[in-house]
Amino acid sequence: MFYMLLILLAGAVISFVFGNYTIGYVIGSIFGSVAWGAGYVYSSRDDNRYRSNYLNNRQ
Repeated sequence: MFYMLLILLAGAVISFVFGNYTIGYVIGSIFGSVAWGAGYVYSSRDDNRYRSNYLNNRQ
């Protein structure tokens, strides 16, 4: 996950440096989405509330 984030960040920076702003914004938004999702996954506690079979059972 870390290497994928580094590659996306480098791709966005390189795109802006070479003047491909549209591609830079696309890669940057993908980077932001992946980083936000990874932050949510890694910040959640490791208990049964976040497993798929315990969703929507109102325990």
